[in-house]
Amino acid sequence: MKQTDFDGTFTYSDVIVVSTVAEQKIDLDIYPNPATDRVSLSFDKNLNLGRIEVQLFNLMGELVMNETFEPGENIVLGLATVPSGIYVIQAQIGCILWIAKVLKQ
Repeated sequence: MKQTDFDGTFTYSDVIVVSTVAEQKIDLDIYPNPATDRVSLSFDKNLNLGRIEVQLFNLMGELVMNETFEPGENIVLGLATVPSGIYVIQAQIGCILWIAKVLKQ
């Protein structure tokens, strides 16, 4: 980056390389979709980054379900008592966030 002072002199800053975990694309699979009584979530990589927070929202943005899963635990949300409709699933591990839609029949 170039910084120019009021008197017209300038300096360049050093170049710094920054890498993040987000550079690795990690896919979230939700099945079955459409769902009837339950929906499962799985990641395409073995993630041992910590607890998995899963939230289910209706299209009004209201929280319908909030579950926490430990690493390696099967992620299954019971939808038997949830009315039919379209829902948004939000899954979070640390600062990594996935958002997807699911249809409950």
